Amino acid sequence: MPAGDSVIPPQLRRKIAPAPLLFTPGERTFIRVAFIAFAALTLYGLGPLNHNGFLYLLGPWVCPSIPAAFFTLLPPLPSRGLFFSKNWQGADGADPVVMHLVELYKSREARRHLWNQALRLSGILFAILGTTAIVLRNSLNWALPSSRNAYLYPGQGPGSWFWVGLIGCSIFSFVALAVDHIGWVTTTWASREATHQGDEG
Repeated sequence: MPAGDSVIPPQLRRKIAPAPLLFTPGERTFIRVAFIAFAALTLYGLGPLNHNGFLYLLGPWVCPSIPAAFFTLLPPLPSRGLFFSKNWQGADGADPVVMHLVELYKSREARRHLWNQALRLSGILFAILGTTAIVLRNSLNWALPSSRNAYLYPGQGPGSWFWVGLIGCSIFSFVALAVDHIGWVTTTWASREATHQGDEG
């Protein structure tokens, strides 16, 4: 069942690409939870050598901020058709309804929601990794990556997981925030347009 069938009217769904509408709110929640778990596991590290205290305490705040900054500087733009198909095209700039969606993506309201979700994600990750740091306090390493501990080769020494953990957690945080942010903007836009059209009717 396409996402938003009960929220987004067909006439609005036809104006944008189907990707933001693929998942129901419940499915989006499941995806967010799954990718938050992946992000936490990436920071946790594989094996005792990769349990890094700096990663546990700093990673939860750094990683979600990277995709949040990305979406702030480069807000998603709606399109039509499938991205990897011949019928893909940019949003119809002459359609005021579609432009309302573009404006919402660029709005202060959307940025505020995005950063609130990033802060919430950071809080969740910090709660998980901070608790783990307390449990593993006697076995954590506090090594920063350097050429002496094979920082580009995971598992070769203390600190070697640092960049892998940061990059992996940032990618998983990106997906979790993207699903939430695009879903929120799309459903908010559709709800307001439906209300507007109802008032005009």
